[in-house]
Amino acid sequence: MFCQLLTQFDGHLGDCSSSTLMMDADKTCTAVFNINQINSLPNCPTTGVISSDCNATGLTLQNIQISNAVKVYNGIFTGSVFNQGDIINGQFAASALLTGGNISGSISGVQNAPAQFLQVQIQSNTQLNHVVIGQDTQIKNGAILGLGVQFTSANQIPVAGMDLSSVLPKVESACPQVEGSQSLDLNSIIFSQSGGVLNNLNAIPFMSQNAFALRSESGLLKLDIGDSRFIQRPVKVVHVLNESAVVVPDYVNNLYFLTADHLNVKTHPMLFGICQLYQQFSDWTWTELENGNIRMEKPDQAEWISIRPEWVLTKASADSPRGLQIANSPKRAEILELSYIGNDSDGQLFKQKIISAPVSPDVLYLASDRNQLQWDSGVLNFVYQGQNYRGVLDFVVTKSPASGAFSLELVGGSPDVILIYPSGDRQRLFVLPP
Repeated sequence: MFCQLLTQFDGHLGDCSSSTLMMDADKTCTAVFNINQINSLPNCPTTGVISSDCNATGLTLQNIQISNAVKVYNGIFTGSVFNQGDIINGQFAASALLTGGNISGSISGVQNAPAQFLQVQIQSNTQLNHVVIGQDTQIKNGAILGLGVQFTSANQIPVAGMDLSSVLPKVESACPQVEGSQSLDLNSIIFSQSGGVLNNLNAIPFMSQNAFALRSESGLLKLDIGDSRFIQRPVKVVHVLNESAVVVPDYVNNLYFLTADHLNVKTHPMLFGICQLYQQFSDWTWTELENGNIRMEKPDQAEWISIRPEWVLTKASADSPRGLQIANSPKRAEILELSYIGNDSDGQLFKQKIISAPVSPDVLYLASDRNQLQWDSGVLNFVYQGQNYRGVLDFVVTKSPASGAFSLELVGGSPDVILIYPSGDRQRLFVLPP
């Protein structure tokens, strides 16, 4: 960043000199910065009209006008800026207004009073932070939307499917030793005129008509319905062109909140006792995946554990045992049933089931008959190559060389099958009777 603010970026040499880079081998890229060009420019005037290229490093420019085709480097801009030229690297003071022209390089505003851009052309590779994208502003492909970028409306988002997760702050987990356990802060704003994202979720008709009100606590979404509590971790926000505002579960009980202003907020169930369980099994590496599964493994071991929390917590009685509970399943003697009983942050005592999780739910979904894939309370139903399978997955996954495709393998002397994933991971399905 320091180098970018004091220089002009003139592109790349070597393997990065073309517009597309294929990462199929080691590459050598050289970034080219032109230091002398900017240092040799005169200082910019700090107010009024700027009619020739200039260097604004260390200068504050107030209520300026930049003439056609003029380049201004490294300025701090306050008030109203009318631009017919190019701003390369700029910091905008609280509530500054930029109208027109091109911007590139590193462009940032103030967190609690972001600058607003109207009729601006945002060039490729521009890094934006804490600014509001307003009317008739165009974002070129390759621009980088960073923390605190907002839009006046969904119409300003250039393409459907754009991932907006990067504009929201992340809330650290209470147990950061668990990899991937950050949450998106949905109290933050994406659309400057509609309040925080959480407000948009609660305005979905399914939520408001049922008097459901999500609350955000340390980044997690919580909802109480009777004696049940739902805890979801928000992990992704994408711009979509949905026709209606709805809440949609998927086949592994991730929830997708589709809002009226065309946001798709992905959440997955949260294991509320994960910090306590990590302390109990701290010699394992814990990774919380974006799909909601939790991977537990020890270094240099040929096996690992694949678990997933149920999405519903139920109130437990005061005399319930605390911590991890392990019991044999009545379904089959080989099957274990896990649960965690403990106090949530408000002191209430809850029980949450922990179920075995498919190594890759998406692979299983794509390989099977998608319309008949069901996963309810740990019982998996799917059709593969015309054959129906119903059972409970083993918690234990065995590593093996990559297979390249999904397949099943019969277990001799047993009705069970082994699910073999493209990664080579092997997971037993304890088949249940119809």
